[in-house]
Amino acid sequence: MSPKFMMLILLAMILALQFQELKSCVEEERVGLLQFKEFIESEGYDADHLFPSWSGDPLSDCCSWERVTCKSSTGRVIQLSLNNTRKYIRCSYDSNWYVNLALFQPFVHLTTLDLSFNAIGGWIENQGGFGSYLRLKKLEALDLSQNNLNKSSLKQLSALTSLKSLNLSGNNMGGALFDNWEGKFQRPRETIPKRIELKYDILHFDAELSVFESLEYLDLSSNALQGSSSTAQNSRNLSKLKELKYLYLSWNAMNKDSMKFLGSLPSLVYLDLSLNHLEGPLSSV
Repeated sequence: MSPKFMMLILLAMILALQFQELKSCVEEERVGLLQFKEFIESEGYDADHLFPSWSGDPLSDCCSWERVTCKSSTGRVIQLSLNNTRKYIRCSYDSNWYVNLALFQPFVHLTTLDLSFNAIGGWIENQGGFGSYLRLKKLEALDLSQNNLNKSSLKQLSALTSLKSLNLSGNNMGGALFDNWEGKFQRPRETIPKRIELKYDILHFDAELSVFESLEYLDLSSNALQGSSSTAQNSRNLSKLKELKYLYLSWNAMNKDSMKFLGSLPSLVYLDLSLNHLEGPLSSV
């Protein structure tokens, strides 16, 4: 066997080993995921049914587990879909979720996190808010829908400076939209979320929205929004969203008088006004 051929075989072996190393997930992230599964089991739920491929076998690659997505070139976890891991009808909110939010800290490359339908809102207000524990500097999309959260639960959400998409639908967010939020989002324009979903939150938009002037997607469906004495204020606030492209206002109680702001949204390309109190043409808006 010629030296040149042996060199090629050696090079192929080195490349194969490097590929295997890149494919496998990072150990601290694998351990963190298994600890999360262990917590689900401690709550009395069938974790093997929820996470059948999450194995304690040290040779098991967590990048191949369901609900987990890794970046192929680094093996780092970049997406976690941890929705519906607890029974949403459960009414007690114990402090164990304090521990498990801390478990997310090793996932420093995480860009997408789905924690919807987990009933985790009850204790967070007393623990300082999500920002204290989710120090995820690369997180771009966060889904916290259907968790019984209130606005106090989100005290330090602005710590997530890379956030582009935020879903808070179906929580206990009633009252003025973004009330007392402006101070929490005092950060550079480019770090403000571009997409916000607040469906089924029983909100009204009589608050200052200028801090979200770069918002491109806003879903306020099913919020009992209406145009009454606050019509002028509503129009002034929504008219400041000059970069808004997608606006969903279906299933509210809005009328033509509350539509004055539409003429001030030059970037708007999609508008859903279905199932409101609208009668006659909107040509005068």
